[in-house]
Amino acid sequence: MLRVEPVPVPDDHHGEGPTWVDREQALYWVDAFEEPSIQRFEPATGRFASWAVHKPVCCLAPRKEGGLVAGMDGGFHLVDPSGVAELAAAPAGLVDGEILCDGKCDSAGRFWCASLDLGLASPIGNLYRLDPDLTVTVMDRGFVTGNGVAFSPDGSVLYVADSRRETVWAYDFDVERGSIANKRVFFSTLELVGRPDGATVDSEGNYWFALVQGSAVVAISPKGKLIERIDLPVEFPTMCTFGGRERDTLYVTTSRQRLNAEQRQRQPLAGSLFAVAGTGARGVPTACFGR
Repeated sequence: MLRVEPVPVPDDHHGEGPTWVDREQALYWVDAFEEPSIQRFEPATGRFASWAVHKPVCCLAPRKEGGLVAGMDGGFHLVDPSGVAELAAAPAGLVDGEILCDGKCDSAGRFWCASLDLGLASPIGNLYRLDPDLTVTVMDRGFVTGNGVAFSPDGSVLYVADSRRETVWAYDFDVERGSIANKRVFFSTLELVGRPDGATVDSEGNYWFALVQGSAVVAISPKGKLIERIDLPVEFPTMCTFGGRERDTLYVTTSRQRLNAEQRQRQPLAGSLFAVAGTGARGVPTACFGR
């Protein structure tokens, strides 16, 4: 039986980037903009912690050596276990209004991150690849709101979305070379209410994404067909990931940042972290940044 419940942790202004860290049995995520911080929750113990950071932060991944790598305003940062974030690499050509938005690591330890235009209008966003030696490479260009980065379980496909263009693309991915090819449309939300936001994959290869402004999370089969919809009591879900000891709980971050006072009154759970049980799906192990 499907159960959608808010997790008993403080609400976020704009929750983003949920990432399950297997070695800690803990969920990390961020409150991105107004009061930027990194959050941590242990489901088994109920322990919650939060670290303020000095710049807006949108996405995270665990590091092989401990700590995190984070996509932040101004570039990629390495975050130590105490929550201190230091700039590690700033992409050359990063322009005003462009901010790193959504990212995941591949199985070789590279961190792939898509950026966006804070004005949500210009195609200044890029798809970046951060290698363990901290080299940054531009892998694709022309995103308004780069989002939804995820890899298929077998590592052969990379997914990237553009929320404003209401499109998810798929690329052939060569993990050995770290290269992509054959970009094609995987799924469009033009016939749905809402846009594609942050995403994850399950062990069967289904692509799950938050339907921002659509009050739901949806699952898309590897063939690009909508196979599941989970409605939420908030308008702005932002990203989802599987976690828990069996990786069978779907965690969903949400936002209240763009709601006015009346909307917030109608959506008292906006900004909550949700846990969804009973989907029948399981996630895949979270890949670590190789540094």
